[in-house]
Amino acid sequence: MKKIISVLALALSFSTVHAGTNTQLDNLFESDWQWSLSHNPENATSLGDNRYNHRLSNTTLAASRMATKQAPRHPWPARGHRRACWR
Repeated sequence: MKKIISVLALALSFSTVHAGTNTQLDNLFESDWQWSLSHNPENATSLGDNRYNHRLSNTTLAASRMATKQAPRHPWPARGHRRACWR
């Protein structure tokens, strides 16, 4: 009986830790998605999000550089990462 209770307690603690990680990851994805919609208003409209109907994308080089500077920063590198940083 003690063994079953120990296993259940361990499983419960793992699921609690895992749920907190999912919330953080969900928030990260949500902020990235909202940034993408705000910087691609035509795409947002085509997906049914009408908040940006009054805007058009600015495709100039200067706007592209500014968007790159303002892009959300993630706690890990999005491109060019080495496998070692994921372990």
